Amino acid sequence: MLGLAAPPPINGPRRGPPPAETPIIQQHGEFREALLRGPFDTRLAVGKSVAPEEASLRHAAILLLCVGAAVMLLGLARGFALSRRVVRPIRRMTAVAGDISATNLSRRMEPAEVPGELKELAGVLNDMFALG
Repeated sequence: MLGLAAPPPINGPRRGPPPAETPIIQQHGEFREALLRGPFDTRLAVGKSVAPEEASLRHAAILLLCVGAAVMLLGLARGFALSRRVVRPIRRMTAVAGDISATNLSRRMEPAEVPGELKELAGVLNDMFALG
């Protein structure tokens, strides 16, 4: 070889930085700190107040709760309005059918006033009352 010798093995205490390790995270009140072993058996501690982040998260949670409640109320109102709109023709047909009796079979349901799916039912009821 070129005359280079292998370095001698390291025996005894290690000098220099230790291998990387996971810091220990602790919370003390509004302060969060990270503890880590440093070089030459030293300890490193870094801390920061987390109060601004907690306030921001609280604000976001309240905003999310309010928006969620508003969306839910809007959905309930729209659902109620839609259900009333869907049931309205059935209520009209029920009222007309209630007006028809054994002595008054002349009353009829106007198929033009009834939406698509219920036109067939109105026609069947009209035919049934015409037979009586």
